Amino acid sequence: MSGTTSNLVSVTLSVLAKQVAPLLLEAQLQGINISGAEIDGIAVSDAITDASKTALDDQKDIAGGVAALSSDLGLMLNGVEVMGASADGHLLIKVDLPTADPGISGALWNNGQYVMVSAG
Repeated sequence: MSGTTSNLVSVTLSVLAKQVAPLLLEAQLQGINISGAEIDGIAVSDAITDASKTALDDQKDIAGGVAALSSDLGLMLNGVEVMGASADGHLLIKVDLPTADPGISGALWNNGQYVMVSAG
């Protein structure tokens, strides 16, 4: 732009990722053409993709964050698949239940072939 001076600062990709991740989360990069742009020989579009993955990874399994999906699209919490759907669309809850009454009112437990609700 004529009559303005811009001070450009060199940044590393990790700094760029930290700067871009919040913008990606707020979708503030729409309409910006970054094709062909590079930093340290790496395409900015690749850095943004890495930043968005980093932003998502940082939110996995935390309160208010995102949850991962297994390869068959089941919900994963703390690295364990806990919920999914059958081929015919029925909800499947996949958790290991205790095999003895936990003594907690309303808690589920496995009594052989039966799912039981603890009276507490």
